[in-house]
Amino acid sequence: VLMVYGLNHEKMNCERIFNLFCLYGNVIKVKFLTNKPGACMVQMSDKIASEMIIRNLSGATIFDNKINIMFSKHPFIADSSVVTALPDSSPSAMNFADNRNNRFKYDNMPFLDSVVGYQPPTRMLHFFNAPPNCTVDQLRDVSTKAGALAPLKGTFFSKANTKSSAGLLEMPDIRSAMEALILTNHYTINPPGNLYPNQGRG
Repeated sequence: VLMVYGLNHEKMNCERIFNLFCLYGNVIKVKFLTNKPGACMVQMSDKIASEMIIRNLSGATIFDNKINIMFSKHPFIADSSVVTALPDSSPSAMNFADNRNNRFKYDNMPFLDSVVGYQPPTRMLHFFNAPPNCTVDQLRDVSTKAGALAPLKGTFFSKANTKSSAGLLEMPDIRSAMEALILTNHYTINPPGNLYPNQGRG
């Protein structure tokens, strides 16, 4: 379990925490501490994922706030009998254990650690599962409508898959890339396609 401090309490919620933290492992639960604005607890599926998050995200600036992440003394997040609302009216606690966007398989942990653990945020976003006819202008529109900056440019990988498309988006800087990912990861675009921007290597 991780403790996250320094969050922008008006812009961050459980789903947005999930959008960012799910890049490093499977998220089980997220709970905002309503008596401590800007603080939340995040239960990951394993310690390695938690270590990756601390290594790569602690000290990052998101929505003008520098966040700090550390291990909690609690071994798990207990279910709340009463779930209050955050400033955006979303629930202050959510369970993501069965969320289909938890995509990690742990059959080969050394491989996971070497490939994922050394990917700190960059200004490049990797998106996939977008509609096959998707355009860069459409992706720019997704970003701006969600409240993020528009990407400077984008490129699509060769479209061997006729059911979806994937590629890279270049953002102005690392901060804007992280904020765009938080706001648009798992965004539904032109159903049935879903847009999954992912923090790319750069």
